[in-house]
Amino acid sequence: MDAAFRGLRTSLDAPSRAKLAAAGLNLDKPLLPAYPRDVFVEAIAIAAPAVHLTLPAEFAYRLLGRVAVDSMRETLLGWAQLALARTIGPMRALLKIGKNVRDGGSQSDATTRQIDDRTGVMTLLGYGLPYAEYHLVAIEAVLDIFERPGKLEVLSFVPEQKQLEVRVTLE
Repeated sequence: MDAAFRGLRTSLDAPSRAKLAAAGLNLDKPLLPAYPRDVFVEAIAIAAPAVHLTLPAEFAYRLLGRVAVDSMRETLLGWAQLALARTIGPMRALLKIGKNVRDGGSQSDATTRQIDDRTGVMTLLGYGLPYAEYHLVAIEAVLDIFERPGKLEVLSFVPEQKQLEVRVTLE
């Protein structure tokens, strides 16, 4: 949550900040270490269109996801994860996402499996966002770290079941 909203504290107008506070995320106070999934989902739904007024919702979610990834790099935890990712390489870093999500104490889950030396499949469960774009940009960011081209293919996205399955192929 900190990464998603770190850079937005000054970008959001007063009505949007009030909506976020009513949803359980008060940007005028220090952020809590963790928030319930429902608060996260509602906060993203409020912030994405508020920050990117003229864009279709799925693109607004994508840009907000990129803000979260870029802000994460500015944190101590983000720097440590970046150093580890560079050490183990792109495919192993992508495969670690599932373990990191499970160990992160969130109400979400992720599984990853390697198909071959260039291809992996990731299934994200429990996120509950109405668009896949917020999560896809996080996977793209891993590829960006390595300046390694890759292809993302959404195999399935079922918002009602809070499930996203993505194939990642490194080039």
